[in-house]
Amino acid sequence: MPLIEPASIRLTVASLARSRRFYSEVLGLESPQFLELIEEPGAARSVARAPGLFHMAILLPGRAALAVAVRRLIEHGYPLQGASDHWVSEAVYLEDPDGHGIELYCDRPREEWRWQDGRVAMATEAMDMAGLLREPQMAWDARAVRLGHVHLRVSALEESREFYRGLGFDVTCEYPGAVFLATGGYHHHVAVNVWQSRGAAAAGVGTARLLGVTFTGGEVRRAVSPDGLEVVVECR
Repeated sequence: MPLIEPASIRLTVASLARSRRFYSEVLGLESPQFLELIEEPGAARSVARAPGLFHMAILLPGRAALAVAVRRLIEHGYPLQGASDHWVSEAVYLEDPDGHGIELYCDRPREEWRWQDGRVAMATEAMDMAGLLREPQMAWDARAVRLGHVHLRVSALEESREFYRGLGFDVTCEYPGAVFLATGGYHHHVAVNVWQSRGAAAAGVGTARLLGVTFTGGEVRRAVSPDGLEVVVECR
């Protein structure tokens, strides 16, 4: 099966200047290639109960790099919404100025992941934040940072699960109200949940929102998800 990975996402934001300052000054990511921002002046914050982006998951090159990112957030006084140990990875969560969810994470070595019958064991437990912040100081190249996965709010779980399976993804894990899918033995490249959005309509113009997701690998195609999200698969 071809490896299909997330490459970029497109988001609307209320102020391009404000968003660029946040991603460059607070996160330390100058013009990230995986993120296309489209200004919609005066757009309201992202609607938490509407189908769309739950979070974009930014994969950092190791635990020390995650510690650098967390220290940077602390220095800027920027609030975290959570910090979790998922067994396969460690992650912190926050929102950008428009309410778009962000996960900053690092993977644990693949040999530590536990698989059974094609499913990977994942959990949501408290992260050892004190241990993370004891990681040595280091400099990391922003070019090594990439979009690791996208987690989406959807209106109908089964319908969305079958849509992404149709694009070539395999189910790797299931939680109550959520499905995780991937290719190439990864824990997940895309996830969908109905925790807040079951049966809801997508947000429209005038709201900060997710417009589309692009993946690389596999057969070239364009599709529209059950909730109206443009999904593009490109060749490498």
